[in-house]
Amino acid sequence: MTQILVADDDIHLLRVMTLWLERSGYQVLQARSGSEALELFRAYRPSLVITDVNMPGTDGLEAARQMLAEAAAPLGIIVLSCRCDMMGVADRLGSEHVLHHGKPFSPSRLISEVRSLQARLGASGKRAPAAADVRE
Repeated sequence: MTQILVADDDIHLLRVMTLWLERSGYQVLQARSGSEALELFRAYRPSLVITDVNMPGTDGLEAARQMLAEAAAPLGIIVLSCRCDMMGVADRLGSEHVLHHGKPFSPSRLISEVRSLQARLGASGKRAPAAADVRE
């Protein structure tokens, strides 16, 4: 089962996205800040991340930059923002596997973009080992 990390400080939106994704067959990790998202990413190594841009502390773009730098395998990221200046976000993050999704959005479109990105990555739910999985 593909694991997706969803980060948004809006608890209602976080719950709604989690529900949509779980109903579509994905396992979801939830974070309410960029720093919490980084902790979960490092522990679980999901293959896809959906992150809001504006969050307290470490924002979504900085968290995405760090995740891309630390990823052991190709990582898909969907950046959520109501700002129209985010269209070049893939170039700004230096990855072809980054999509911008405006707010508000439809559940079906978000799921479609997740599936499209998953196909582009060749994702099959496999991931790099999480720190908790590595044994010496």
